Amino acid sequence: MAIDLGFDLIGIAPAAPSARADYIRNWIASGQAGTMQWLNRHLEAMIDVRSFFPVARSVICVAVNYHRQLTEPSGDEPRGRIARYALGDDYHEVMKPRLHALADAIRRQWPVAEMKCGVDSSPILEREFAAASGIGWLAKNTCIINPGLGSWLLLGEVLTSLDLACDEPAKDYCGTCTRCIDACPTNAITAPYQMDPRRCISYLNIEHRGLLDEQQQRSLGNWLFGCDICQEVCPHNRKAPEGAWESFRPRFTDGTIPLDEVLAMDEQAYRERFRRSAIKRVKLPVLQANAAVARDSATRKVDVDYSLLLTRNNGSHVGELIHYARPQIVFSRPWYVWLGAVIIAGWLVIVGAASVWTIIRVSVDPHDSRMELTMLLAAPVLGLLFIGMMLVLQWRALFRRSENASAIVGSVLCLLACVALLAEAQALLSHRAVLEIASVGAIAATLIFGAFTHFRWALFVAAWLDRKSVSVSDEAVEE
Repeated sequence: MAIDLGFDLIGIAPAAPSARADYIRNWIASGQAGTMQWLNRHLEAMIDVRSFFPVARSVICVAVNYHRQLTEPSGDEPRGRIARYALGDDYHEVMKPRLHALADAIRRQWPVAEMKCGVDSSPILEREFAAASGIGWLAKNTCIINPGLGSWLLLGEVLTSLDLACDEPAKDYCGTCTRCIDACPTNAITAPYQMDPRRCISYLNIEHRGLLDEQQQRSLGNWLFGCDICQEVCPHNRKAPEGAWESFRPRFTDGTIPLDEVLAMDEQAYRERFRRSAIKRVKLPVLQANAAVARDSATRKVDVDYSLLLTRNNGSHVGELIHYARPQIVFSRPWYVWLGAVIIAGWLVIVGAASVWTIIRVSVDPHDSRMELTMLLAAPVLGLLFIGMMLVLQWRALFRRSENASAIVGSVLCLLACVALLAEAQALLSHRAVLEIASVGAIAATLIFGAFTHFRWALFVAAWLDRKSVSVSDEAVEE
């Protein structure tokens, strides 16, 4: 019956408690579920499926091959990668009706049978049941691999009250291979057969709720939705056949989408572009946040219309948008970098000359008042300190090594520039020296430059207000 409905694989496993119950409890207790709070709530149901469906005696497992060959991306514009399973129609919507059809067919033969279907949305450890049913083995990357089809498989289950003859568990053919572990850029596969989702790219750009820190943002690379790296390097996928279901034919034949297109979308364009797609599991603001990070990874810049991001979708999820798109505005166009370098270098020369001139003046004219001498010395000393710190700041910000610290230090340095500006202004009014005039101009220009650089503080305020007004319920996350 299952084969007639188009499923590529079918197997039957007993509805028994998980053999890894202790590991799962420790996994949850250690916080590795991240923000997926529904896993905590349904822990017992996951460990023993009979807690979820008390009459369950057998689990009918099915699998569908969704693999398709992808074309090479064309064009030079930055593009975001999409996991293969999300390139076609939403597998939840495609597989669920066929599972119900399978359950109805079984019920026609055994009218007293009770059934419950699941497709990656119920508290069912579907990979463990798939391995126990012989569909494939649980691999070191925690995916299910079938010897003939590879790991490009979508799983579904029918829990039933019938006591059915069960299949033999699949044999593990991973052997000594560690390619998936070695290839994972975030070290999410912490050991063979063990995964820390908090490091996984698929978790970060789909499941994670809240803001990503700097390291997590860098981890995303150019992945817009999901990640296939550990499957792409698997030797068992080298000759994987193509799937037959038309519903899973890629709408993006090269597996990517232009990032600028995503960043420019409004709600209507988003709904039309991803109609019947699993990509709609993440809302537009989060998808655009992923796109901003991916674009930054591809081009070392984020050239985003910040005012548009603030107003789009009636301000919904502004906090997530701003956080993802927060690299310094100063680096969004190369000429800003050159402008900053010229200003800082010019200021270094001017303040250095002012320092030498001040020292000479003190030695030649000891009759100057102490206050005037203090003000004259304060400006170049503060200026040199400011320049040195600004150089470090801009270097760190350019390479995204400490974004939060850079933002705070940058604001402090802007205040320091104000002090230096006042000191130089006082010296200018007292002595009207050419060097002081030049120094005032240099400090003022750099202050404007620094203020523009750290304009995003206004966006951070909007983000903070948004987080206070927008919340995502656990029930919505679970759905």
